[in-house]
Amino acid sequence: KFGNTTTGTASTTTLFVDQTLPELDDIPQNPLRTAVSGNPVNSIAVDNYWNIDTDELIVDFGNLVTADVDDNIIGGTVQLYGNVASKGWLALGTVESITAEHIQDNFTISIDAVEADGIGIEELSNDASLVSPIEWTAQIDGTEQTGVFSPLLNTTIDIPASYTLDGETILLRAKIWDKAGNFPAVEFWTIDNDLTIDGMEADNRPRITEATADREGWWGPNSKDVGIDESPIQIRFTASDAIYVTTGVTPTISLETGTVIGTASYESSSTTDPYIITFHYEPLVGETTVDPGTGEGEPLAFKIDGAIGKAVIDPKGGDMYEESGNLLFYNSGDPNKSPLIPYPGVDVSLDKMKNLIIDGVAPDDFTVGDISTFDADNNQQKSGYYNGLVRTITIRVPLPNDLVTITKDLTLASAQIEDCWTNYTDLDNDTGQDCGKIQLIAYALPEGSTDTPNEREFLTAHTILFSDLTGIDSYVDLNITHTEFEDPNEIAVQ
Repeated sequence: KFGNTTTGTASTTTLFVDQTLPELDDIPQNPLRTAVSGNPVNSIAVDNYWNIDTDELIVDFGNLVTADVDDNIIGGTVQLYGNVASKGWLALGTVESITAEHIQDNFTISIDAVEADGIGIEELSNDASLVSPIEWTAQIDGTEQTGVFSPLLNTTIDIPASYTLDGETILLRAKIWDKAGNFPAVEFWTIDNDLTIDGMEADNRPRITEATADREGWWGPNSKDVGIDESPIQIRFTASDAIYVTTGVTPTISLETGTVIGTASYESSSTTDPYIITFHYEPLVGETTVDPGTGEGEPLAFKIDGAIGKAVIDPKGGDMYEESGNLLFYNSGDPNKSPLIPYPGVDVSLDKMKNLIIDGVAPDDFTVGDISTFDADNNQQKSGYYNGLVRTITIRVPLPNDLVTITKDLTLASAQIEDCWTNYTDLDNDTGQDCGKIQLIAYALPEGSTDTPNEREFLTAHTILFSDLTGIDSYVDLNITHTEFEDPNEIAVQ
């Protein structure tokens, strides 16, 4: 009032001038990381997906310092925003500070499913600001009246069950301020990757709905060796969604093939509808689906897992899951998380879909009687000798049939017309009957020779017909002409 002033240096303060706007062009577009905590039972974490067990979203902005966002970015802040199903933008979580530790480290924002001081991922669906105004009609004092109720911003209300997050997409963006509070001319940094919501409860997991195979008929370890097919049997599962398998892991399925258990190994999965999971199976010696008591061939079926009483895929320590990370449906409480496959006997299981019979048990040994020889007039020559008059050699091979009860080879003894079929020319058409084959093995040595025989296949294999097994005769006569026997390309004259 009287004009007095301080003595010495006056009190000072500093005003920093920073009118430079942050530049966001060099911020990397990293995948949206997700996490599952504890011991998840329904899902694994997969980038860009929020699945059944996901409880955290991690948005990685990279290093904001090396991205030259702003000279004064340390001390700035970032707010993340989400927009579910295009219902409007809401702030997710709270404003996060950019600190000195981010000089070296990437800046990340983590948003939980439910946030104590803000909106979490799973709270986007019931925030009042996303709910359209509600029109109402009511009787008031005997008069019907209508009106509109508009929820208050930033309050939460119960949303009808008809609207859930499952199947929706969350768009994301961020607002970045530097230390002085400047933000870019384009206010928000758009995050290119969207967060897809896939599954909110255990029943949303994918399932295997059907099992079949690409073959029918009788198959064994040597099937491919007799010209039937060079490729393994394909066991095919139909799934509700495309299924992926942990890299480096080969799941297997066990097959009901008697005392020697058959195994099929994972081969591939299709990523387009229909979603087929393919396993390869090659029958081994000793594997069989032939009933030892009746000799009837039974369709190949899945083996029941003794621990849980169901048919399963053994994931071999890995995971089988859909693109979003939800695991293939498995039996509750199974620590191995082995996906369930159709139970044997149900209409969509392997043994009902295909009549695929496995026989890896060799026929019993048998003794061939004398080799008969005949001249051109069908007069029998001296048994066991091939002389100058011989024009036909007959080798009688005993075969079990429905009139022979002493044989142990019940597989052949009880063969039915529908069983004696292996479709080896066209998997889509019923072509070719095959009840087995007989291959002659021969060698030729001078009389008295002590050389080791060099056995080789002699002539082509004889295909056993259904009539061979069920006729009056219990044998097949293999006839060899003198021309065939004396063919220089055959073993007999070498």
